[in-house]
Amino acid sequence: ARVVRRVSWGAISVVPVMTVDGTVPAGESAKIRLSPAAGAEVSPTPTEKWPNSVRTTRFTWLSWLPKSLYYQFQRGANVYFLFISILVCIPAITTKKWQSKVFPFLCILMWTAAKDMYEDSQRKAEDTKENSRTVKVYNAQTK
Repeated sequence: ARVVRRVSWGAISVVPVMTVDGTVPAGESAKIRLSPAAGAEVSPTPTEKWPNSVRTTRFTWLSWLPKSLYYQFQRGANVYFLFISILVCIPAITTKKWQSKVFPFLCILMWTAAKDMYEDSQRKAEDTKENSRTVKVYNAQTK
């Protein structure tokens, strides 16, 4: 077995393992990299790097706030409090100050968005750690 960088399923194809007599054992498979020109190619040497990486983060710095708010408004309670906050801003409907409803609601939204960003940064750190791991890759030609 040779040591190479860990890869995701993006550029991997699963092909059957063949025994010496040319049969495929039930439930067995091996992963090889496909060459765009001529079929299959063996795994790269340890000095080569796979172009793939694992990414489980949900946000970038640009998409963080819009996506976080989108996910938060998937919850019924947040939609309800948004509706209440809008109603309280109309003076003909309520006598209460709008600040007493809107600011706490905005604080909860921002706190949750900050929590989402913190959790996403933790996922990014775990992705970086996972992408830097070395693994052993089975090579059917060398056994």
